Amino acid sequence: MKRPLIVALSVAAAALLAVSASSCTRTTARAADAVSPRTWNRVFSERFDTSMVVNETTESVNSVSPDWWLDSGANFNVANGVGSTIVGDAPEGYYRMRYAQRNPVDTDGGAHPQNLFRLLTTQTWDGATRQECYFRILDYHLSDSPQRYDPNGLLIFTRYKDADNLYYAGIRVDGHAIVKKKSAGVYYTLAERQVLPGHYDHAKEPILLPEHRWIGLRSEAVDNRDGSVTVSLYMDERANGVWKLLAQGIDAGVGGKPFRGPTRTGVRTDFMDVQLDNFAVSQGR
Repeated sequence: MKRPLIVALSVAAAALLAVSASSCTRTTARAADAVSPRTWNRVFSERFDTSMVVNETTESVNSVSPDWWLDSGANFNVANGVGSTIVGDAPEGYYRMRYAQRNPVDTDGGAHPQNLFRLLTTQTWDGATRQECYFRILDYHLSDSPQRYDPNGLLIFTRYKDADNLYYAGIRVDGHAIVKKKSAGVYYTLAERQVLPGHYDHAKEPILLPEHRWIGLRSEAVDNRDGSVTVSLYMDERANGVWKLLAQGIDAGVGGKPFRGPTRTGVRTDFMDVQLDNFAVSQGR
């Protein structure tokens, strides 16, 4: 079933908290400095109605899709109105062998390249940008990889310049909403708080995210008058078009200058079999 497509008015900016992962210093942005768009206009929409297989490529120009570039994860499959990572074990062939040789630890001997799923748009956008996507987790892989731990999750890239310079926002397997900046390969936490009930345990309770049902995630990146960038995360928990603000972070220059466009957007999932639906990008005015 298709999830509803909603075009909403922007939420007024509030006081925003930035936390540097390296120094743990805190900076509060004044509400007067924030620039909140009055309206959001949809500029890209993908309902995954056309069947296709997008194979991983090292460069976006080599992608078979005009809209999607799979940077990691072997295959992105579109069929029956949804997009999907590989589900279950990867078929025997080039990608399984390649991951078995190059990264057997994180991919369970090459059987699960989708443990490292990174899907990006080929298009880029500048200025205030909103992106949203609906996710349904089919399985969480209890890999022995040391990279399977609480920061794994369902995440949306925003202002993606390259693999080492980007923002992402989403919900982790430990139930925490997170907004992060990756600058020159170093991660900085801009906002974090627990939003899902339960107690994460790596062995006994390895995932607090809901499985086998749709949830929506939305992120917004907005430039502020003082040169900083606000990144906000929302969730549509019941997939009914009702969005709830979960976290807001401000990048005032931690780890380098705030990111500005033109940049890509996309999604990241970790150690999961996941379906995607109703991906959309809007720009603010």
